[in-house]
Amino acid sequence: MWKWTEIKSNDTYETDPEAALNGGIQRKNEMFTTNEEKALSIHDDVITDLLILPHDNRLVSASQDSYIKVHDIEKSRTIRSFPRLSGTKSLQGHKEGVFGLAWNEQMHFLISAGFEHEALVWISNIRTTPFRLRDQRRPHQHSLVDVVSVPNSPQVITADNRGMVKIWDIRTLKCMQTIQIDNSSSVSFSKHEYHNFSLNSFVYIDQPHRQIVTSGRNISVFEYERTIQPSYADDNPIIFALYNRHALSFLTASDKSVKIWDALTGTMTHVYENLTTSEITSVCLDSNGRKFFIGTHDGEIIAFRFSNGDFVKKFKLAGPENLITDKYSKTTTIVKPPTQSREVTSLTYCTKLKTLIATTWEKGVYILSDRDPTDGILLKAFCTTDNVIYHRSDVKCSDFSMAHQIGATGDETSKVIIWDMQNFSKLGECTNPARGRIAPNRENIKEQLMRGSISCIRFLGTYPAFVCADSSGFLHLWTVKPYVYPNHKICSWRNYNDALKVTPQVTCIDFNPETNYLYTADDKGYVCVWDLEPLFEATYLRPKRNKKLRTNRKAQRFNKPTLRNDFVEKKMYWRAHQDSIKSLQVISDPASIFTASYSAEVNIWSSNGKKMDSISQERDESKPFNFPLDVQHRVKQEQSVVAGVINEIREKYKFLSKWRNNARKEHVDDKAFITQQQPASPKQTTVN
Repeated sequence: MWKWTEIKSNDTYETDPEAALNGGIQRKNEMFTTNEEKALSIHDDVITDLLILPHDNRLVSASQDSYIKVHDIEKSRTIRSFPRLSGTKSLQGHKEGVFGLAWNEQMHFLISAGFEHEALVWISNIRTTPFRLRDQRRPHQHSLVDVVSVPNSPQVITADNRGMVKIWDIRTLKCMQTIQIDNSSSVSFSKHEYHNFSLNSFVYIDQPHRQIVTSGRNISVFEYERTIQPSYADDNPIIFALYNRHALSFLTASDKSVKIWDALTGTMTHVYENLTTSEITSVCLDSNGRKFFIGTHDGEIIAFRFSNGDFVKKFKLAGPENLITDKYSKTTTIVKPPTQSREVTSLTYCTKLKTLIATTWEKGVYILSDRDPTDGILLKAFCTTDNVIYHRSDVKCSDFSMAHQIGATGDETSKVIIWDMQNFSKLGECTNPARGRIAPNRENIKEQLMRGSISCIRFLGTYPAFVCADSSGFLHLWTVKPYVYPNHKICSWRNYNDALKVTPQVTCIDFNPETNYLYTADDKGYVCVWDLEPLFEATYLRPKRNKKLRTNRKAQRFNKPTLRNDFVEKKMYWRAHQDSIKSLQVISDPASIFTASYSAEVNIWSSNGKKMDSISQERDESKPFNFPLDVQHRVKQEQSVVAGVINEIREKYKFLSKWRNNARKEHVDDKAFITQQQPASPKQTTVN
């Protein structure tokens, strides 16, 4: 054991420097002395960490020999040890070296971290098997650096050497938040230099700062922020929210930041702050859910990686002042560098084509390519100029039909334009009929017209039709190719609210192809469900079928169908939010409806309108998250898809190997035939 000897000042030290130096050295040598009789060999390897238990006068030591031992300082003896798995009476603890200890005063738990990927939680007074801090969704995949217990809190912090920091709740042994640190993007490296990020250590600074400071190649500081609305998903109004079925996560966007939520636990996993210089106005995902695209108020369109929020690429738009249109060929070309100063009102990703449809306030529709991994390319710009007129006012919304490879955009003058996304051309327009072409029934004139701006638009799955909503609260169903009568409005109906006795404006639409139900959300916070199956039967609307399953049926002849405004039946409606709903998404697995309001309230509903759960910033971990995902079924589906791809590759490889063998045999036979046909060369004779 070590002894402490106090050094007292002497006057001779002040007058004689040499005496002071020699005396100081002599006193320093006498400062710490060892007692060989009380020296104990408590570990077989290097001791890596020591911890004093408060209110107990006991010392806890950790070593590279994988043992954790508790010692009585006064009696100089070992009271208890927490060994590895070495016998029937031993506890199953660390299998490798231990170099981090922490004590949670609130729960009286001892936490240890070592070369394993999981921290262990021990009850210091009882010899039991320790608990493991294990995150099934996103575990530590590298050796831990250290473990820290937050004072006066049930929270514990762990970090591994690859920069993953996790905050745990020691009461439930569940992960509350995951922070991924990788500051390699802030350091410039050469093109051929290999860089591998490594986190060395971290520390927690208690109140009033409440910060986590990590050290690696750089020093990063994470500050804890108290939420203003703990029961909501954000403190700021939510602009957009969606569900990523590939990553099993939810995404919410507000102001300049994006938050990612785990769909299995309902907890927040990532926060990407200050992604843009202006407010976010629109968000969409790519086909694989690996990237998300953001449109801003200043006209920027930026792509980020979904897993870690890294910047991927930026798209450049061109306004009318940057375009010139040929009067005869009607082709538009960029003549000046693009300027971006208009708000992006909507973003729609075109699956399989790897393109984006972007609409802005400047009456423009832009087709962007996502094929280049590092650069965003502008393929086509449809802007109203002096020679060509597309949209006469601000474009508000857009959508894409994967079955028919067409897109649609709507503006503030009740005009919808249909686009061919394969040839980047205009197919037609859906507008109000001209004067003199309105039906003679004067009672239904208002129902036949679209008034105000088009607030949202949605294609009906594989059916050749779409539904759009205007600012007056009416819904309109239009047909597109390959229907017999394309660009024809079949029916219009009011979004009348029986409870409020008003017709609120529809803000978002989604369609469920399995039940043929149309879901609408309005600015009063209500969700309505409409049954479109009778409409499809009455108008002979059929979904697009697979070519292999298509039968030779004769085309049915019928007149242009026009149904009355009360033909569509409202199945049910309920109040989902107290404020205007900004996002609505129908989820097939599990069968649910995902909604988000302007007041930052995010809820999940069942198909019959019962609330399943909600996403909040401070969630009660004792209650399980009610979003029943069948993970094992998804894993089997992915395995079957991978097996099918592998079998297809094997078949192609077998075909190529047979073709190569046949080509080699033909080459050998041709070579032998040529050698037989060639005459023998005469022998050369030499004359001496």
